[in-house]
Parts: sequence; C-alpha cells; structure tokens
Amino acid sequence: MKKIFFYLSLYLVFTGDIFSQSAEEYLQIGISKFDSYDYESSFQNLNIAISMNPDLAEAYSYRARIFGILENFEKALIDFDMAIKLDSNNPSYYYRRGTTKYYLSLFEEAVIDFTKAIELDKKFIYAFNNRGLAKNQLKDYNGAIEDFSAAILLDSNYVMPYMNRGAARYNLNDYEGALNDYSKILEVDPQNAFAYLNRGIVKYAMKDNSGALKDYEEALKIDSNSAELHYEMGLLKHNLMDFNSAILEFTKAIEIDSNYLTAYYQRAETKANIFNFDGSLQDYNLLIDKNSNSSFYFTKRGVLKFKMEKYEEGLADFNKAILINPVDPDIYLNRGIAFFHTDSVVDNAKKDFEYLLMLNSKNSMGYYYLGLISLKETDTLKAIDLFTHAIEIDTNFAEAYHQRGVVKCLVGQDGCPDLQKAIELNYVFAINDKKKYCEEN
Repeated sequence: MKKIFFYLSLYLVFTGDIFSQSAEEYLQIGISKFDSYDYESSFQNLNIAISMNPDLAEAYSYRARIFGILENFEKALIDFDMAIKLDSNNPSYYYRRGTTKYYLSLFEEAVIDFTKAIELDKKFIYAFNNRGLAKNQLKDYNGAIEDFSAAILLDSNYVMPYMNRGAARYNLNDYEGALNDYSKILEVDPQNAFAYLNRGIVKYAMKDNSGALKDYEEALKIDSNSAELHYEMGLLKHNLMDFNSAILEFTKAIEIDSNYLTAYYQRAETKANIFNFDGSLQDYNLLIDKNSNSSFYFTKRGVLKFKMEKYEEGLADFNKAILINPVDPDIYLNRGIAFFHTDSVVDNAKKDFEYLLMLNSKNSMGYYYLGLISLKETDTLKAIDLFTHAIEIDTNFAEAYHQRGVVKCLVGQDGCPDLQKAIELNYVFAINDKKKYCEEN
C-alpha cells in the first residue's frame, strides 16, 4: 500500500510561575532569544536561570525544546521529566513530552502523556491530533480516527486532523472517507499541495488513474520546487508504466535535492525496467558513493550486474553487502538466486538458501528455490515438500503452486488443483501445463 503523509502538531506555549527575580530575568531573555530563533543564546540564558533557580519548570521546558530542535530527544525527555516533576498540572508539558516520546518511537508512552494533557485541558486540540498519530503508529486506526474527529469538532477549519484522519481512513481502506477529508482540506485551503497529493494517492488506490494524475499535477502547480512532490509524481508515473516520464520526475527531484537517495534508487530501478542497465548502474554507483555502508545498495547493484552478465563484479557486490550486514536474509536470497541461475553446480546456491532460512525460517522464496534445487537433484518428493512449505508461508505464491502441480503430475499425484490455483493467481505459464497434464472438462 502506498504511503500517506501525516502531520504532527508542533504546539508552542509557555506558562508557569517565576520563583526568583534574577533567574526570571535570564529566563525571559532565554524565551526572547528562543522566539527570535537564536537558540544558542537562549540555551545559555536558560542554563544560567536553572543554575540560579533549579525549580524553574518553564526553563527546563524551553531547554527541552531546544534539545528537540537539535534532535537530541533523549536529553529533551530528561528536561520535560523535570518540568513535570516541578509542575505536574501543566498540560503543555505532558503534550510536549508526549511529542518527544513520539519522535523516540515510544508510542504507547506518548499516548499516556497526550491523554494526561487532554485530562488537564479537554479542549487541547493539538493533543488530540498527536494522540491520534501515536495510535495510528500502534495500528489502532479506529482510535486514531476518534481523536482526529475530536480535534475537528474543536475547530472545523483546522486542516491537520483532516489530513491525518484521511490517512487513517486510507489505512482502513475507507477510500471514500479519506477522499472526503482531503477534499474538505482543499475547501478550506485550496493551496495545500499535500492535500492534493494525498487525494491523488487515494484516487490511485480507487483505480481512478486520470483523477490521481490530475491531483498530482495540481500539487506540482502549487509547489513545483518540492523534491518530494516530484518524487511522488515519479512513483505514480512508474506505477502507470510511463517509465520515461517517471525517470524525468525522479531527475527533477534529484536536481532540487542532490542528496535525495530514494530518488536515485527509484530512478535506477526504473531505468532497469526499460533495460537501460548502464544508466541504472550509474545511479547505483552514485548511491554507493554517497552511502558506502548500505548493504541494500550493494545488493541491488549486485543483482543488476548479474543481469548485465558481469558475474564476478556482481558476486563481489553481494560479498561486500554481507561484510556490511552478515545477518540480512535478503542478501543471501539474492546471491543464492544469482548462483542458481549461473552456476552449473548448485552447491553455492543451496548453502545460501539454507543459511537464509536459518536467519528467517518464514522466507517462502528460500523454500521455493530449495525446491527447485531438489528438482535438479531429482529428489521430487523433497521438492514437493519444499514447495508446500513455501505455499504455507505465502498462500498466493503462484510459482510454487505451478511447480508443485507439475511435479505431482509427474509422480502420479493429482497436481491439477495446484495448476488451477496458479492460473487463478494469474500465472499464465501454468495454462499450457494444465492442458498437458489435466483432463479438460
């Protein structure tokens, strides 16, 4: 399922008592510097205020915000803890701590803090919005929708909860509801590019391709300099099989943001789809130059090099990926597949697939390829057993049904139901085998 964009509320208020006149002066200077985005000076003055009066809850709160801006969420959490210890009835402290916990992926704890903020202030619209986001991360989509709806009741012109409720509805496949939410945003804010983008994503899910394309185009009219919007347009064009246009959009995203690594990756994959292997290789080389510690990029480049019949170079990439991440099952899967299709002897492939299953016993592809190896070794009963394992893990594994069906027919078992299942799963290669081995009614 395609991603939908969520938006976290960033709510900045301050309240509290000042216990020391001298410390208060430093606190006020710190707040003033914070409001003028001079965070270094703000931090210095807040430190002085705290050193003079360690009971200033608001000083800890502001310092915590600065830690948050610096993405030092652990230290921010410590300061928010202190602010709450000093003033346990301030809803904004719980709200901010909940937001910090959200960024730390402590979603259950974040829900608790947002709930406390709401108990202290039942009209705290931003706390409802962010609690909804935390519930969404916990896959409590219905609970998230309830919170976003509560925020909307508090302010029907506040677009953020509409955006987030639309995303939660999308996750529940309630496409009509999501469409209504994004359309409502555009009534209130017709220049909201991401509302157009998200509505376009929903329309694509509803198979309204022309409507999706129109919304994506509207988003880019509003913000043509957004690398993210060009990237998303590239994904849509790719999904619509318009690969050349997709490449142009990924290129525009890269021109705007030369470090947009996922755009390089998608461009590389799209070039490979149209057999522009040299162009794809150039993008993978750029990716690895920018991030030489990514086992994923080495693995993908290795797959590409095998397609280009650069077998030694491809194998070197797989080996490099394993050095970086020796416990990634996907690397062994891809290297095993490469060995399987290029080596006359299957020993290397077999070792990789067996090690893959040691790392992840629920990998259907590992069982499938071991089944193919068993066929090469003429152990048909073992092959049937391995294909069965693959199907038990992935009940829509068409190729496994096809292979098991053929083998069953060859050994005198009834493989026709498997061949029929493969056909139902749109695996066209099973059609001729069904005609060959099964009686037609």
